[in-house]
Amino acid sequence: MRISGFGRSILKIQGVPGRNDGTVIKGHKMKSRFEIVMAIPAELAWVAAGEKFGETGQWTSFLDSSHMEGAVEVGGYRVCIDGKKTLTEQLTKFDPVNMVLEYELTGGRPPILKSAKNHWFVESLGPNRSKLVMIPTMEFKWWAVFLKPVLLLSIRVILPKVLEEFKHWAETGEAHPRKKARAA
Repeated sequence: MRISGFGRSILKIQGVPGRNDGTVIKGHKMKSRFEIVMAIPAELAWVAAGEKFGETGQWTSFLDSSHMEGAVEVGGYRVCIDGKKTLTEQLTKFDPVNMVLEYELTGGRPPILKSAKNHWFVESLGPNRSKLVMIPTMEFKWWAVFLKPVLLLSIRVILPKVLEEFKHWAETGEAHPRKKARAA
């Protein structure tokens, strides 16, 4: 752990090996990296992550449902519903050739955040192995800086579970048992 400067700190925290390569907090911004290796070709992982971007609600236990408004392309919106809460995410980058997408949370953002973005990419690790990487970046409003540790803790709990559920869905075509239990 390294802390430097008064009022301006850079905090780098090593996370769980293979799931979080570390979180960097600089000023009002926080950036993390989470990844998971799957036993499927990168092309199939991309179909699940990219082409079916709007279907997240079918596989994650953290949402009731989701759908696309518009096409799965730059400018399209994914609407995620969790109980009475609705989140809207706009695709800002969609590159099927390089298996990369980015989106920004545009609706339903918690009041403590100035912005929230996520960068996903799929990487081939061989003929039947691939990796999905998620790099969420959040910018806090000045008055909410003290809440960063709480949000960091929740991200470290939630995103590894989301990736585990994605892997299950991408490899089997079925929702993870947590999602099935929530739907029951």
